[in-house]
Amino acid sequence: MSGKEENSAGETSFLGHLFILRAHIMRMALYVAAGAVVAFFCDRIIYDGIIFAPRNPDFPTYRFFCFISEKLSALFGTSLDMCMSPAKFAIQNRELTGQFNSHMWVSFVSGLIIATPLIVWEIWRFVSPALTPGEKRSAKGVVFYVSSLFFAGIAFGYFVIVPMSLNFFAGYHVGVGDEIVNNIELSSYISSVVNISLATGLMFQMPIAIFVLSRMGLVSSSFLKRYRRHAIIVILIISAILTPPDLMSQIILALPTLLLYQASIAICKRIEKERAAAEASAA
Repeated sequence: MSGKEENSAGETSFLGHLFILRAHIMRMALYVAAGAVVAFFCDRIIYDGIIFAPRNPDFPTYRFFCFISEKLSALFGTSLDMCMSPAKFAIQNRELTGQFNSHMWVSFVSGLIIATPLIVWEIWRFVSPALTPGEKRSAKGVVFYVSSLFFAGIAFGYFVIVPMSLNFFAGYHVGVGDEIVNNIELSSYISSVVNISLATGLMFQMPIAIFVLSRMGLVSSSFLKRYRRHAIIVILIISAILTPPDLMSQIILALPTLLLYQASIAICKRIEKERAAAEASAA
């Protein structure tokens, strides 16, 4: 009987966790759905003001590079042409439900991005009861840091990588003549903008991932220092995949990623100092 009672008690506890998890997941789904509904009715702002904005010559990235080019040319007394202008290409839709499917997909992704802080908050609410008071203090502000890094990564991908990628690939031509015209599919264009932005947003989560792994004792600062050269090679390879095949674009993406890697090493050192201090006080 005692074995059954223990089994029953354990099963009830497990089911209780499942019910709690289900409640968190349902709330996260509601947050995403609410954000998607808002995005659905703001299609002009999202499409004209955000998704198709990199095709506009007045896009902030193009103006910024022209401004830097002018300042550097005046400073060094030479002509440095860093100005970029968007490649001219047409966007077409060849499917009956193409624009509707695009509208639904963009609304969902927009809702997911809008609801990110609330999603992270729900995950934290589910995980935090299992943490010790010291772990909770160390993870204080995790919702803010995860959301801020995610939004910063999306902004970096959207304002830096997306214009460079569009400028290169849409303006790329094979052969000598103009027989081949770039008429880009709507789904292809949107997928490129969304995938690049989300990929950089996830890439900027590196310090958070290192923080968790370090807390679990799976990663140390000495480990990260030892394999720094390997990490640089991996970062350069990822940068080459996500960016057009030119050195400047790869450096622009690799540089902040390397800075995040260095920040991860500093985070590991801090955790190791806190762990050593706790062990010393306990002894």
